[in-house]
Amino acid sequence: MSMRLLHLRTSSHHRITVLLAIVAISCGAWYGVKRWRAAATPDLSKLTVADLQVQTDLHPTPASLTVLFKRLHDAGDNEQALKTAKRFAQLFPAEARSHNLLGIALASTNDPGGAEKEFQAAILRDSRDIDPYINIGRLALLMDDPRRAESEFDRATTVNPNSSEAWRGYAEAEEALYNQQDAIQAYKRAIKLAPGRPEAYALLGAFMAEIGSGDEAKPYLEKALAMGYKSGRLYSGLAMAYADIPVSDDDLPKALKYADEANKLGAKGTLTQYARSLALQRMGKYQEAIAGFRKVIAVSENANGPWIGIAQCYRALGKARQAEQAAAIGERIVTQAQHLGNLKYQIQTRPNRLDLREQYADLMMQNGQYLMAADQYRYVAIHTPEHPEMWLKAARAFDLGGEKDLADYVRPFAKTGHASKSATSTTPATSATKSIAKGN
Repeated sequence: MSMRLLHLRTSSHHRITVLLAIVAISCGAWYGVKRWRAAATPDLSKLTVADLQVQTDLHPTPASLTVLFKRLHDAGDNEQALKTAKRFAQLFPAEARSHNLLGIALASTNDPGGAEKEFQAAILRDSRDIDPYINIGRLALLMDDPRRAESEFDRATTVNPNSSEAWRGYAEAEEALYNQQDAIQAYKRAIKLAPGRPEAYALLGAFMAEIGSGDEAKPYLEKALAMGYKSGRLYSGLAMAYADIPVSDDDLPKALKYADEANKLGAKGTLTQYARSLALQRMGKYQEAIAGFRKVIAVSENANGPWIGIAQCYRALGKARQAEQAAAIGERIVTQAQHLGNLKYQIQTRPNRLDLREQYADLMMQNGQYLMAADQYRYVAIHTPEHPEMWLKAARAFDLGGEKDLADYVRPFAKTGHASKSATSTTPATSATKSIAKGN
């Protein structure tokens, strides 16, 4: 009995020893695996681009490729970002985000058709992800197709009614379509859904300032500014709000200061120039104001306001005849607004109707919007080599718009009847808006 007990105890002790050893080995292995995993998956946010490239070469994962793409894209390295996105889509074709990022890369390298194809591929792989829907809407806005953008952003809000980004995009589409109340309501909804994000405050404030509601615009603009947000659009809105409804002696100088900040940030559109000109007019600097208003007219489709400003400046200078002429043009633009809108819509839906483009250009010339006219004349000339006289029209429009170099460049094509590839890619916007091409 004692031997059996001793044997049993020894056996039991042996089992316990073995069990403890296994547990110790398991714990050690688990600790080792944990340390290996920590070493194998470093904090990607702390890696340099070079380190990320090494990481994705040795051990590519969706997470590491996403971070690398974002770094490259944010740095403006579109070529490397495109290579990274293509590799991501090749390695992980079932990943929706790989196709979404490839779409972004293609859009950044001027391939809108390829970009939309990839966004649609992302939706097929994950129909609940809101990002590709929003990106298709953004692509439509970039392609100057606000009606398509409206439809796409509306679809995005259906997929996720609580997406502030989707509602903000919808608001921007409505703004582009001149649906003022719809745009304002959508911006406000975007703000309500994400009150801590300043972009919608800035866009709503700038839009309200642009349509003449400067008092209502100021709280939204100041809120975005207080949140540390900076963009050309924000400062343009502030410049317009303070220039349009000055309530103190400091407001007009403040408007000029905000206009300078907008220009530094490459503000898009004509709002900054218009706000500056309006401030100069109200400060009694009429000649400077007139010159500024004319810059707005050269590139603006709806240049009624600048003509009114010019008329008021001429009256203040005692030049009644010039004032009457400017006022008459402003009134004519208001009368023609619907016709111009219809023509523009027809050109968008039937871009090969060259007669419509020529009609549009003729109206732009009548209204002093020379660079916009030059763009259309140039387009018609490129597509009708049998009518070389269209190059002369384009050259004259460039001349009147202050772009003598472009006028001299295209004028010789009236003799040859054709243009080089470089000329076909030259547009008035390239020259007239070169200072605002990189703004927000």
